[in-house]
Amino acid sequence: MMTVEQIIGRDVPAGGKVYRVGDVVCITMPLEQAGIYEAHCAAAKHARGKIALDAMRQSLADFWSDHPDATELIAAPKRDNRAVRVTNSLLGFKLDGVFPVAWPDGQTRETCLYRMKRP
Repeated sequence: MMTVEQIIGRDVPAGGKVYRVGDVVCITMPLEQAGIYEAHCAAAKHARGKIALDAMRQSLADFWSDHPDATELIAAPKRDNRAVRVTNSLLGFKLDGVFPVAWPDGQTRETCLYRMKRP
């Protein structure tokens, strides 16, 4: 089994809560606005496809159960990351727009903003 860091390709962000099903992870982090959390989901190469979608759906259901205060999840992938954008749509996130965003590495990238309201 891979580590969370191996699956996501970096350290878990400070304040991130990890939900894991096999080699599929979802990491959620609270944002400054009350009730809104950011979500990042990833799967090891061998766990992609339907297996990953089912595991991510379970992790998101666990998140909603664990956070009765949560009203919304957001996801913000790079515009050119089509696989993540498709996955977000399959998970139930809705595209809210595309914006230039300064990323942690200092580069500004066209970034999609996806939102998921509490089910």
